Amino acid sequence: MDTALGYLLGSEQKVAVEGAEHADEETPTSGAAEAVAVQEWLRTWADKELLTFRVQQAERAAVFLGDSVMGCPTGSRDQPQHKTALPQP
Repeated sequence: MDTALGYLLGSEQKVAVEGAEHADEETPTSGAAEAVAVQEWLRTWADKELLTFRVQQAERAAVFLGDSVMGCPTGSRDQPQHKTALPQP
């Protein structure tokens, strides 16, 4: 089980925002600074919400149950709240 999960997820997961990787270049692309700011905000949120653990939990369920659905709706705090829906066995 853990071996299958390891193959599915790899060794690490990171939140990445398109364009953020160009911020350190000599001539950064348009929007690179904003992309870095969003990426940092999302990574902080992901750490706070234990997103890596929740992704592993959902993938573990997917291996056993065949599927899982993850969503991030915004809640009353104007901040995404992770939700995982699992099929009923």
